[in-house]
Amino acid sequence: MTAEEEYLMSPPDSLPDELKGSLFRLDFMRMMTKLRPFIRTFLKEASEMFEMYVYTMGDRA
Repeated sequence: MTAEEEYLMSPPDSLPDELKGSLFRLDFMRMMTKLRPFIRTFLKEASEMFEMYVYTMGDRA
């Protein structure tokens, strides 16, 4: 893990304000997901124009 990535291992309460609400940790699966900037705005606007579906290649429920 690089020094730049070490902040991802810190508890959610100690994250910088700009990451709160955009970084999700699933400790039991050893997985993290970080939302891209402006994804909420994009999805809101796209959902007004298209019927949206979410598809993942995940193999766990």
